[in-house]
Amino acid sequence: MEYFRFNLGIALKATLKDTTLKKVTHFDCVTHLGDGAFLPDSKNRKFGSNLGYEIESETHLDDFVISFFNDFSNYVLPKFEEPSNIKELIDFYKQFEFWGNQLEKQIEINKLI
Repeated sequence: MEYFRFNLGIALKATLKDTTLKKVTHFDCVTHLGDGAFLPDSKNRKFGSNLGYEIESETHLDDFVISFFNDFSNYVLPKFEEPSNIKELIDFYKQFEFWGNQLEKQIEINKLI
């Protein structure tokens, strides 16, 4: 049995470690959330648990891909599209106490609002 998960984060231009890279690295992210944080019931997902996605030797890959695509297209990606400004981003992350505080702290330190 193999588990994997996606860690999704928010990076702020003001806190990028190396602006010449023209890309964000894991270390640039102010917040880090596993994909399960965006799912309505990550503990009982069809292929896995709150530890992440699970693939076993008998997993039917077509069913897995459909389920995975459904999770991301219906739950994960829409959460990143909702906030249209920094205030809405802060409001969204308040439900994740530690990461919400981290985000708000970095926004204040960098005088982004």
